This record gives sequence, structure tokens and C-alpha cells, in this order.
Amino acid sequence: MSYVDLVLLREIEESSIIIESLVNKYAEIKRLFKEILANSVPNCTIYTGCGSSYYAALKGIDPLIYGLNGVKILAMPGSEVLFLLKTSKSYLRNCLLLLFSRSGETGEITSIIDHVKQSSSKTIFKTIGFTCNEESYLVRNADYSIISKECCEKGYYMTKSFIA
Repeated sequence: MSYVDLVLLREIEESSIIIESLVNKYAEIKRLFKEILANSVPNCTIYTGCGSSYYAALKGIDPLIYGLNGVKILAMPGSEVLFLLKTSKSYLRNCLLLLFSRSGETGEITSIIDHVKQSSSKTIFKTIGFTCNEESYLVRNADYSIISKECCEKGYYMTKSFIA
């Protein structure tokens, strides 16, 4: 078995650790959303990421905002969110952006954060970054961050972080 195969196998075997850490993190996530939504509610919630992180975002469209009547919930690739931010600000007005990036350094995701922060008209409700890297650009620049550092991977494939 090659080194790459051994790393991947070990990361797959650590899946139960990730699930346990997420169960423990659920209360933190729920508390964060209650805090964010305490005074006002967004018009929509957009889950976004690039590559495998987009698929993780797509998978995540259900548990966090369940029960908010009238709030659209969408998943969009980072490139589409960036396009909308640059061309159709009214579509994203008062949207909550959930940005997924394993590294927290993905080019399109960092561009989204930059565009939101530089926008003269604050069209976005809030940004929440989901990442494995606590030292990342996403963590430093999103309004809020959920960090799952247990999910950092040595291998190329998104095994533990996709579960998260």
C-alpha cells in the first residue's frame, strides 16, 4: 500500500471522530445562529463553496435554518455568488452567506469576502465562514466563523472535511 493510500485510509477511519466533534459543535452553531437572527431575519440564505466545498455546501442545506418562514435557502457555486455580487446586488440584498472552504483560502471565496467588505452599499446580511483552518483568510474576514480543525486533512481528497 502506498503512503497516499495509508493517509487516505487513516482519514476515512477517523470519520467517527469527526461526527462526534460535530455533535459537540452543534450547540455552538445553534447558539451562533440564534445570536445572528435575534434582531432581524435575512431574506435568503445562500450556501456557497468551490469544488468539493460546494458539494459540502449543497449537502448542508437543511439543518441550520429550518423553520424560518419566507426565507429562501439556496446553494450556489462561489463563482455564481461572485458574479451576482458584481452584477445584481439587489438579488442578494439582505442575504446571509454561508461560505465553505476547507483551507479558508479559496480564491473565489476570499474574493466574495473582499467584495462584500468593500461594497459601499451593505447588501449582505452577514457572512459565516465554515473551514478547517483557524488561521485562514476566511476566519479573519467573515463576520462569524465555524472552525472544525479536527477535519484538517493531510491528503488531497476531502474525506473528513466533507463529513463536517
